[in-house]
Amino acid sequence: MFVAAYDVESSASFLITVPFPKAQEIVEIFDHNFDLMSEYLSFSRNKLVMLNPVSLYSRFKFRMS
Repeated sequence: MFVAAYDVESSASFLITVPFPKAQEIVEIFDHNFDLMSEYLSFSRNKLVMLNPVSLYSRFKFRMS
């Protein structure tokens, strides 16, 4: 699986390459919802990264308790 992002204000582009079967696992975690998956993209140290929704949910749930 390839996830690409482009900066509309410059010529910068970013790419995440995820090999199968990890890609399949990620797609299943997001229930094949690529719009939702895009909400978990972020930048860290000038790199495109995908945040883990499971650990984010656990942290959020813990804070709410």
